Amino acid sequence: RRAAHDEFLVRHNESLETGEPRVTKTKEFHNGTLMGKAWRISPYNKFRNISVKQNEEASKNDREDIVENAMCFQPRSGFCGLATVNTVLRSLDKPMYVSYPDRGRGYSMYSLAEYIVQNCAPFVDVQAIFMNPNTTLEEFRSILRRYANSSEYRLLANFHRTPLFYSDGSSTWQRSKRRAWAGHWSPVGGMITDDDGVDYVLVLDTNSNYGPFMVKLERFYRAVKTQTFHDGYRGFIKVRIDPFMAESESTI
Repeated sequence: RRAAHDEFLVRHNESLETGEPRVTKTKEFHNGTLMGKAWRISPYNKFRNISVKQNEEASKNDREDIVENAMCFQPRSGFCGLATVNTVLRSLDKPMYVSYPDRGRGYSMYSLAEYIVQNCAPFVDVQAIFMNPNTTLEEFRSILRRYANSSEYRLLANFHRTPLFYSDGSSTWQRSKRRAWAGHWSPVGGMITDDDGVDYVLVLDTNSNYGPFMVKLERFYRAVKTQTFHDGYRGFIKVRIDPFMAESESTI
């Protein structure tokens, strides 16, 4: 089974190498105009002026190091799921957090949704929204239009890194069977449309090497609509904020 797992991951990963430049090389990646427009309507707006250094301090497990109004980066590989949960919790009026275990783990769509239900009181109506082979770009766009800029809801995105960061196929990083799965969790910070009618997504990347960035919606769609060995396809976890619990003074 392990051999079949590795074979699937490497084959699927290579199929996502489109030859496109990495998103870090695109003009929109850290475009100030696009990011400014996205931050203004983002439910994570209070994070926009926090420096990377402050965010990294806020990512530490010690409560004394939490910087109010800061998003959360994963302290090391394997913690992107919980860093995503912590970033969403910190977007509330009364910031909260979940503690990191000693060892990281890769959360699937099912397992992270279950974790949120069991550990995150401010989140209700937790729903895993899976992509499938027939999910269209318009269906994907409608999900983001409904929830990405909402003050009531949050979207936690599970996506494959290769369509974004390893699409050119020039890196040997994704050749390793051990890391070929390349799945990643980050919050969706918002969605905007520019003057030419092109849609962009603000991704609050929990990897501090990148941080918040802009990507064309169509490309993000291709990164989210990818297969996993266990769950079938990736997608979003949608949560609704319970106003009463979000106002309470507590940590988790």
